[in-house]
This record gives sequence, C-alpha cells and structure tokens, in this order.
Amino acid sequence: MNNWNPFLLTRRHVLITSFFTRSASPFRSHRYFTTAAVDRDPLHAGDHFASIPNRGILELEGPDTVKFLQGLITNHMPKLENGGDGFYAGFLTPQGRLLHDVFIYPLNRGLNFPHPVFLLDCALPSLPELHTHLRRYLLRSKVQVRNATDQYALWGIWGPRAHEFWGAPPKEPEDMPRGSMVFKEEKCADVGCRDPRWEGMGLRVLVEREKKRR
Repeated sequence: MNNWNPFLLTRRHVLITSFFTRSASPFRSHRYFTTAAVDRDPLHAGDHFASIPNRGILELEGPDTVKFLQGLITNHMPKLENGGDGFYAGFLTPQGRLLHDVFIYPLNRGLNFPHPVFLLDCALPSLPELHTHLRRYLLRSKVQVRNATDQYALWGIWGPRAHEFWGAPPKEPEDMPRGSMVFKEEKCADVGCRDPRWEGMGLRVLVEREKKRR
C-alpha cells in the first residue's frame, strides 16, 4: 500500500502553482530558465570559442607536487598523477572557508612526461595572494612554484557540440586505473578539462602563447 497524503499533495501543488504565477516573481524577465529560450539565445546557438581574460596561471613542478597539493585543496590530486583532464578545486582556510577556487591541469606533454608538472588557473587579481599562500606551506617540499601567466593563454569552448572537441571517453573506464592518461582522437588541446560547474560552460583549454619573433 502506498504511503501518501492527499493534503500534502494538494498543498504542494498550490505552492508550486503560486510560485510560478506570482505577478512579482523575479524570474519572469529571465529568458534562460527554459531549454527553448537557451536555444533562441544567439550566445548559445551553435559552437563558439573565446579567450578567457583576467586569469592567472601558476606552474608547480617537482617530485612532491602531488603530495603537496593534496594537503591543501578540496579535490583528489592522485586523479591527476598520471596525466589526463584537469579538475576544479578550492583552497580553504584552517576554519574551512574558501580562499581561492582554481582549475588544476596536469601538463600532458614533454620529453619527461609523466614528470610532475601542474598548471593552476586562478583569478588574475588573486594570483599574488595564492602564490604567497603556496610558498608559505612549501617548507622542505621538493616543489617549485612560478608565475606562468605570460606563457599560457586560456580559452573557452561552448555550444551543442563543444564536448566533441575533447574526444569521447573510453568505452570501458572501469578497466583503467584511476588517473590513467587516455589518448583521444580529435582533441583540440593537450591541457584542459570539461567545466563541471554547469553543462553549458563547455570546455576550458590552455595553450602556449606564440613566442615573439625576433
């Protein structure tokens, strides 16, 4: 026998109906609350790419990098130990308050791969503070931290087919150890990740800036 209360069901219906029919509802003027509205929005129609300004890049290198960051961030660094896609993470105070939110990417190339090199993508105004925060905890860790903002450019790719530029996931991921690097066809960049904060935010990719010709 199903346990349900007709009074609660009716009350829920009234609350939902009144919420969406209020004349003073703050959501009436926003177009992006329905899929159809998003489809009509020129910004979201088709596939697009654009540079993401005001972001700073810190490079961390050294044999203790994974262990060092594992003790400071909210995500799980061993996922990136053998390369692959980057992820979203945060740095917290000892009281658990958010200091910085960042994206961390393994550098998936180079003659010494998988020599531990990672790139941190953070808000440009907070880069000096984050740099100082990292150096404060280095102690004797074999990790070098440097500002690589001038070396890398960050790009965003979004649209209905944006994720196709990042390649398809492996058919049987359960057979692969966590953090294994997966080579994918038609991948638009070596360093990047899918932005997990919202599906419509697409991809974030890091590419080296063109060196000035002499």
